[in-house]
Amino acid sequence: MPLTFSHGIHPPTHKTLSASVPIRRIEAMGDLVYPLSQHIGAPASPCVAVGDYVLGGQMIAEAAGFVSAPLYAATSGTVKAIGPHTTSSGETAPAIIITPDGADEWANPTHNPKNITPATTAAVRALLDSDAIRSI
Repeated sequence: MPLTFSHGIHPPTHKTLSASVPIRRIEAMGDLVYPLSQHIGAPASPCVAVGDYVLGGQMIAEAAGFVSAPLYAATSGTVKAIGPHTTSSGETAPAIIITPDGADEWANPTHNPKNITPATTAAVRALLDSDAIRSI
């Protein structure tokens, strides 16, 4: 692997392990945890309650400050809990926990990644290459 700069860490890429394997979709396994604090800013404020059924793409937490970000469900399911949860850094932070139902229903079906086709991809590329975007 050619180095682009002389310092830093350059781990092996191991691309040979997956280069010949086709891309495939995987289903969500287990509960999905959405930490309400996504950055150094204010944590998002939940707009769902325990027991609510949510759809993929549905807002589950609103931005709650100048530096804040909303959160959206990645798939459909039921809100299992809202409260403290241990993060990957070992700290405890408020989070929304959703148990997926496996149906993968979406608030707006056109936003469901399963509905993206090569034709859709080509249409987006054509739009991005067109003068319509540049004139905005």
